[in-house]
Amino acid sequence: MEAESIRDAILSAAQKINLGAIAEGGSVAGNTTRRAVYKQVKRNSLDPFLTVFDAPVPSSTKGRRDSTNVPAQSLTMMNDSFVTNAALDLARNTPGDTEEEKISNMFRLTLGRRATETEKLRAESYLKGADKEEARALAEKKKIEKDWTENSFKLKSILEPVRAEILKSRKSLQTKRAVGPKPSLHWDFGKGWKDSVRGISAHPKGGAKIHEGLLLVRGGSYAVTDPIPLRVSEKTLEAWVKLDNLNQRAGGVITLQTRNGMVFDSIVYAEKSANRWMSGSNGFRRTKPFGGTHEKRADKEFVHLAITYRKDGTITGYRNGLRYGTPYKTDLTTFPQKESVLSFGVRHLPANPSRMLHAQIKEARFYDRALNQEQVMAAFGGSSDYVSEQELISSLSPGQLIEKNKLDKQRDELTKELDKFKSQVGAQTRGTKDIALALFNLKEFIYLQ
Repeated sequence: MEAESIRDAILSAAQKINLGAIAEGGSVAGNTTRRAVYKQVKRNSLDPFLTVFDAPVPSSTKGRRDSTNVPAQSLTMMNDSFVTNAALDLARNTPGDTEEEKISNMFRLTLGRRATETEKLRAESYLKGADKEEARALAEKKKIEKDWTENSFKLKSILEPVRAEILKSRKSLQTKRAVGPKPSLHWDFGKGWKDSVRGISAHPKGGAKIHEGLLLVRGGSYAVTDPIPLRVSEKTLEAWVKLDNLNQRAGGVITLQTRNGMVFDSIVYAEKSANRWMSGSNGFRRTKPFGGTHEKRADKEFVHLAITYRKDGTITGYRNGLRYGTPYKTDLTTFPQKESVLSFGVRHLPANPSRMLHAQIKEARFYDRALNQEQVMAAFGGSSDYVSEQELISSLSPGQLIEKNKLDKQRDELTKELDKFKSQVGAQTRGTKDIALALFNLKEFIYLQ
């Protein structure tokens, strides 16, 4: 089979393929559940899955496709995240009230036939073994979670009394909220289209407008700045935004990008997962899920969002001054001086309906450095009941500090142990996921008979 056919067959078997979408707005960039014929092809950013199965390289003409059988193809079918995620979807989506029905339906979806009696027996035997292994792993996970909870309780018993004393002292002294860090660029849309630091203009596109001090981006409208006079690697993106609705997908709040949008970093709403914020990037190259909570309030009130990009590759998300989900590490990219722009309301250029945000933006700030947690909280506006880590540590007694460090070290070890279980699926899908992956790797699935 051709590369595109293998890809589409996997999505179809997993019941994830989108056959209803009409061909509008050009090709689809990044990961998509639409057929491969709609998938965007970039010469300098080819899809690795399609490439390994001999999809033509568009830098030259190709009269006839190669027909190869190489180890990289088998390794891709066994290990590529696209295939393993589809196997999990197949395991979850296959109907069946009994193991026998589920196995038979998995064969029907992947191979177009029912499983033989021998195949059923072998699959059922494997599932029983997988269930036992899952039960053992679940018991181990529960024990680690119990130890983690006890650790948290001990740590809280040390820190909370100190935190209460700090807040009591603040109240008696009437301490003011922290002053936010100075941004490299700052757009307060109540004051117009120019940033207040360097006077760089933002330009409305597609009908974007400022109304009652707010930038309105909806119905395909957005704003793009003049080229920024900064060479940027480490950075912070920040904005105050109120969404028109929580059901929209994949729009960008604030984005730093090259002029053509080929390379970008962005605060994006609900692209990979509904109702969650993420750090968008070209081809998801610097994108991993934060695992933050579902957004429930951004259609009712303005929320403060910030994403920091440290020079060591750590990307951290914040919502209303507090850490959003879990930071992760990747390789940062550098944006050239005077060759990059900021945009508001679009994930990246060129603009099309699948990249647009429908929202009101009150303020947008950009920093050519990565803010720390205290600085993000200060940028948010501080909080009368917020106490920074530095304040807590400086107020601990020597004995308390020793005990805190001991508990922190123990927590790090427990967290690493828990991380090992994150990639494991539930007891009802682990075995069936393995069977689904095996079916995808059968010659009967990959090659035409």
